[in-house]
Amino acid sequence: MTTAGDGVNVKRLVEAVRNGDVQLVRNMLEAHPELINTDLAENDEHRAIHYALLDRSIEMVRLLMACGADAQQGIHPHRSATGALTLAVERGYDEIMAAIEEESLRREAGARAGPDAPDDGPSDAPVKPMPWGPLTVVVKQDRPDLLAELLEQGSAPDEPRRLESLEEPVYSYGEPL
Repeated sequence: MTTAGDGVNVKRLVEAVRNGDVQLVRNMLEAHPELINTDLAENDEHRAIHYALLDRSIEMVRLLMACGADAQQGIHPHRSATGALTLAVERGYDEIMAAIEEESLRREAGARAGPDAPDDGPSDAPVKPMPWGPLTVVVKQDRPDLLAELLEQGSAPDEPRRLESLEEPVYSYGEPL
């Protein structure tokens, strides 16, 4: 558990998330952005985003995503099945899924624009593009209803994503359809 000199740690962050205290969470993450993707404990890989999702708190999910939460990271031993985005899709939390997709698209646009482009996002916290997007998740979950909805909302059918293993920004196209 990360502990700072001011008493802010991941346990207190999760408590604030569970209590729905948006301002306190915002303040904690401004002071300690490294907590956004920190596991609760060595034997408990839940992160703040998991609790916001389980509480179905759309406002908290939006805040955490804006601060750099990784909606793909799941919990051992079923990491791909327990990421926040996958859980939102499986449980039919469409509003939360849309919030995650919105932030994913913002991150992708920022990655394409390059490091010198102005960032209109709500946070200066470092963010990384998601390894795959909402379309891929709904295809993997065999949810044609959500797939149709995402396409109607303007999601790109080829869902570009940045290949992080390469030094130069290179984008993959053709997934998931």
